[in-house]
Amino acid sequence: MPDVILQGVARYRSEFRNHTDFYTRAADGTLPAVSWIHPPGPMMDHPCHDMALGERLHKDIYEALRSGPKWNKTLLAIVYDDGGDFYE
Repeated sequence: MPDVILQGVARYRSEFRNHTDFYTRAADGTLPAVSWIHPPGPMMDHPCHDMALGERLHKDIYEALRSGPKWNKTLLAIVYDDGGDFYE
């Protein structure tokens, strides 16, 4: 479930998709120019969660993009942006 509390984000709720849609669109080569993925529930690699699940999510996303037809024109960036994450 995306965080829609931030001012300005909630107006784009109609553009939010689930993770299944991301994997389908990656395989079809129909992803939009920019996609943001919010880790579902326990699949965050915060120290208070099972970090292996977060790493698995990274691998699944990478593999979905790598096997898609647009791989040669794809940039995958993994960023950490809030307190408590690594590499701040």
